[in-house]
Amino acid sequence: MTTAFTEMYIDGVQVDVTSGYTFSTTGEHTVNYMLKNNTILTGSTLSGLFQNCTSLEEIVITNSVTTIGDKVFQNCSSLKKITLGNGVTKLGTATMALFSQPIFSGCTNLKEITCNTTTAPTLTSKALNGIQNNGGTLYVPRGSDYSSWTNVLTTWTIQYIT
Repeated sequence: MTTAFTEMYIDGVQVDVTSGYTFSTTGEHTVNYMLKNNTILTGSTLSGLFQNCTSLEEIVITNSVTTIGDKVFQNCSSLKKITLGNGVTKLGTATMALFSQPIFSGCTNLKEITCNTTTAPTLTSKALNGIQNNGGTLYVPRGSDYSSWTNVLTTWTIQYIT
């Protein structure tokens, strides 16, 4: 089974993610699904995969994931850091702007995003809404163009990784 994460921390404790778990708002795991079609990190049509998981602090998404769906991390108020693998090409799954939903809305502590792909993942119209004023740091490969992101994340600084 392909897994979406290499590391996950809840309440400061590393959690084994190799068996396809999702997590409830209390941080307890329930067997569910992590990937749809082995490449899309998403939830149901009504909720995001980790929506309201208030104990989720850090997540690393592997290179096999290409798309992060709408609302996946919505209201993860303890989420501080996310690392996107070099396979991620798109944030948001809505095909029409009218249906676009924020991915990180309510992630008030998210202050560090590392993107390992040299080509900035495309964004749906509201993908980064809710974190634009967090004043965090966006880490991207040297020589990459993330202007589509920095146009939204105006209070964030950009740092280059090698």
